[in-house]
Parts: sequence; structure tokens; C-alpha cells
Amino acid sequence: MASAGDPSTITAQVLLVEDDQSIRESLADIVEAEGYQVTSASNGREALTWLELEASAPAVILLDLMMPAMDGIEFLAQLRALADHAKRATPVIVLTASRHRPSGPGIIASLRKPIDLDALLAALRGALARSA
Repeated sequence: MASAGDPSTITAQVLLVEDDQSIRESLADIVEAEGYQVTSASNGREALTWLELEASAPAVILLDLMMPAMDGIEFLAQLRALADHAKRATPVIVLTASRHRPSGPGIIASLRKPIDLDALLAALRGALARSA
């Protein structure tokens, strides 16, 4: 049996939406090392544009809340308004420095920054298990 980090067994697409470049790059490296495919966006508007142009929905979205151009709350509202049901129903893991932890349709976890990597990877695995 292959390990969870074996790239030959995990090909799930993760959309990472984070404005801080160093955090975005570090998280992308960590998630990719676990075998996931990562697409990164620096704000909600960029992520929404990618979703509208992409043929299929990502398996999960990692979403920062406080960002310029379009914050995470507005992104969630726009995501839930998309015509494509699969994209609209994409599970979201919120990443936030705020004490406020949003809840709502599709939010499966809310992790406080600095991110506990074990919790993040467990939430990713949980999201994939739900969609399998």
C-alpha cells in the first residue's frame, strides 16, 4: 500500500488562496510534498478567475480570510453563487489569524495561524475522504 505522500496515488487538486507570498509558497511546498497538485492565488479575485476558467473543480480550497482585492468572506459568497455545482460545492478549509472562525456551507475546517501542519494535513485528508 502506498503512503499518503506518494505522488503516484494522490492527484487531487488543491486551490490555495493566500496573499502572503512566503506563507503561500511554504504551504504550497508542504501540500505538494504530500502529493497534491497545488494551484496558488494571491487573493479571492484571482482564485475566482481561475475557477471560472478551469474546466473542473478543485478537490479542496485552502482559503485565507484577510486579503486585498477580494477577501475570503467575499470569495466564499462568490464561490457559492457560481453556476457550476461541483465548484460551488468545493469543500473549504479556512486559514486565519483572526479569532473569528467563519462557518457556513462548505467550510469543513477553520485553522488558526500559525497553521498546525498536522491539523492542516488531517483536514486535507478529511476533505478528500468526504469527496471519495
